[in-house]
Amino acid sequence: MKAGGPGSCVTGTVARPAVLDMVIVSSGERRHRIRSAVRQLSFLRGTSSEDADAMLAAREAACAHRSTNAPDGTELAAELGRRPRLESVQTAGFSPQTQRLWNFDRTTELELVEELLFQLAEFVGVKSLPQACVKALVERVASCYQENTYHCFTHACDVTISAFVLLTKYGGAEYLCPIDSITLVVSALMHDVGHPGNTNAFEKQTQSEIVRAYGEDGTYERMHLDVAKRILSSADCNIFKAAGFSEEEQLWALDLLEYVVLGTDLSIHFNVMHEWQAMFARTTAVEGGNRDGKGEVAQASCLQEGDLNEEMRKALVRMMMKASDLGCCAKPWPVARHWGERLVEESRRHEQDESARGMTTSTAAIPTGSVTHTSQHQLNFHLKIVNPIFAAVVDVLPPFQIGMAQALHNTENWKRMAEGEEPVAVPDL
Repeated sequence: MKAGGPGSCVTGTVARPAVLDMVIVSSGERRHRIRSAVRQLSFLRGTSSEDADAMLAAREAACAHRSTNAPDGTELAAELGRRPRLESVQTAGFSPQTQRLWNFDRTTELELVEELLFQLAEFVGVKSLPQACVKALVERVASCYQENTYHCFTHACDVTISAFVLLTKYGGAEYLCPIDSITLVVSALMHDVGHPGNTNAFEKQTQSEIVRAYGEDGTYERMHLDVAKRILSSADCNIFKAAGFSEEEQLWALDLLEYVVLGTDLSIHFNVMHEWQAMFARTTAVEGGNRDGKGEVAQASCLQEGDLNEEMRKALVRMMMKASDLGCCAKPWPVARHWGERLVEESRRHEQDESARGMTTSTAAIPTGSVTHTSQHQLNFHLKIVNPIFAAVVDVLPPFQIGMAQALHNTENWKRMAEGEEPVAVPDL
């Protein structure tokens, strides 16, 4: 396939915006901070330091026991020995639940994602996850992301963090098999791989090489899936095989990956939501105002451990992927606003490119002319897309009320800005 063709790994030239820099004293200290930060991500806020230490000690003891009794557990046992105790997640310069953004160098981003995979494997009881495979996979995926303003590897890192948090802190892994959890995080990492920064509508309008290769329906999603499967098919990046899953589980993972990545296509969003509502009895449509995330939802999950059939597991993983893809909307206002503006900036550049070609803009749904127009778009997006997805997740994972409440506060801020008012400071919920 020629360079620049569909599915190729060509790096763009758009500079990544500076946000907050993290001063890195050494590579060893950086890795130490990343491990500590990822550790803390998996605990609910409000957990005392004593409880967190006890939970961590129990988890590591259980994992060490599995490693000791497994012939291929040597590497994981060694890995456990070099992981430190909990420290403040802010030590690493980022947190999904604090008012900070990161502008890590690529090496730090790569190590962050690697650590997420290692700790998720430990969390769900995967006995062995070779470091060489994880490193090769993450580096290969990163090289296939283009440097767009929004759809870039930094976005992939953010979505991967969100998926990890849903599985660990908010309890999603309790209802899934280990292969499902690993596949969700791998899908989060790869869901936009190769994205050129345009839109499906643009590819269709230009009848581009990409649309000729992947069709007019879900063009980018099918391209992302194709790139992802080709990466995973290489011997050094086949994480499912390297983790020791059976051939049947590996086939399931690839099928689930396809189901999940294609499910991120917003053109089928309402079909996905209708399927969810038909499958899970207590899912409620939300348009921003009828839940405050502080008690108007049931305290118990609508699921029971062990009662999910394969179709229900697939639907749950897909919904968690959709929520992870929009995870920035459930973060404190400065973070959510930053990502919203990055999306609009990418759309603006795309619109300028179309104008230069004499084309009708394919991003009319994302007005870029003023702060008010941008805010109105984000408000509508929250009301119609974001909040219903988060509400569906809360029904199965009630602790995610924290994220739902934050998203609703952000919705109110976009409304204020759309009406020409200043956003208000939103507490770190």
